[in-house]
Amino acid sequence: MDIIDSFLIFCVEEVRYALEVAAVKRIVRATEVTFLPEAPDSVRGLINVAGEIIPVIDMRQRLGLAGREMELSDRFILSNMAGMSIALLVDRVEGVVELPIQSVTSVKTAVQDTVTKAVTVEGNIVLIQPLEALVSEVALLQLVDIGLEDINE
Repeated sequence: MDIIDSFLIFCVEEVRYALEVAAVKRIVRATEVTFLPEAPDSVRGLINVAGEIIPVIDMRQRLGLAGREMELSDRFILSNMAGMSIALLVDRVEGVVELPIQSVTSVKTAVQDTVTKAVTVEGNIVLIQPLEALVSEVALLQLVDIGLEDINE
């Protein structure tokens, strides 16, 4: 019997990425982001979700793509890493798929530590990203350094 894992499929530009569903708290429509001085380059700013102040990681910036204004179709993927709530700003979310783990293959890329595995879903290649690869430890440490981990206490 195949072992099945669930993945959330999202897009940045026209590239499809997958994140394990277990890493996702929820998905919300992109809203206004408040600029955060001294934040790492990949941190777009802060949002307020149900009274919780959350840093927004701009996946375009993180993946080395050109920035753009937010659009109505953009989404925040809310997650938690190292005890800190974070939001990943992505172009769109396509949904959840269940895949046999055997269908996942390892890939090597020119971009170190960003893509570790890939799978084909409905004829399209989807790059599987562990949360730790999407959010650099350096960015998290810089957020801690400016005191963001204590903002909701």
